[in-house]
Amino acid sequence: MYWPLISVSVCVSLSVSLSACVSLSQCLCVCLSLGLSLCVSLCLSLRVSLCVCVSLSVFLCVSLSVSLAVPGTMTSLLAAATLLCAVACVGEGRVQRTLDSGWGNDIEWVQTYEEGLLRAKETRQPLMLIIWLETCPYSKELRTRMSQHRGIQKLASENFICLNVRAEPNDQNLAPDGRYVPRIMFVDPSWTVRGDITGRYSNHLYLYHAADVDLLYKSMNRALQLLKDEL
Repeated sequence: MYWPLISVSVCVSLSVSLSACVSLSQCLCVCLSLGLSLCVSLCLSLRVSLCVCVSLSVFLCVSLSVSLAVPGTMTSLLAAATLLCAVACVGEGRVQRTLDSGWGNDIEWVQTYEEGLLRAKETRQPLMLIIWLETCPYSKELRTRMSQHRGIQKLASENFICLNVRAEPNDQNLAPDGRYVPRIMFVDPSWTVRGDITGRYSNHLYLYHAADVDLLYKSMNRALQLLKDEL
């Protein structure tokens, strides 16, 4: 979340360096450094593809190099840096809103299963994994009810690392009784899949329907209690 601020600092410092350059080669070197730093910052803050970031950075480098011969370069560079960092800040907020996919915008969602495991280990909080499909009516009904359940939203935002995915993670332990949706499973900080936390259906143990949100809330509390008992 701090990458836009880092980007501001890098842009300002390199802009100051540009104003002190005395030769075209020095200016080009600084421009290339600026482009590289912006590329990395955009990748981390916007999470867009590397190809897009590189293209944008190259465009900025060329534009800055051409502008060196124009009076007022320093002001132009600072304005460009400010604009770019504003875009990064907006983009970071957009990414977070996109990650929730309607399951709860007050919850801080992780982007991948691997990231979720690392965050769970770092924070000593269980990972709640929701596997669903946009084309599945049961998934959408559950999403609506879950996003409206205050207890689930509060518990998830304060005590869980949360991830919702529309593609099966590459872990066979997450499909002990088949690959169906919507499926909700819990993984403790030691990366153990809690197969003992189930829903109400004997043929699909980890299936939750919209009518099961209160049971899901109980399952979440059970995951926390089991973690507490085992620590």
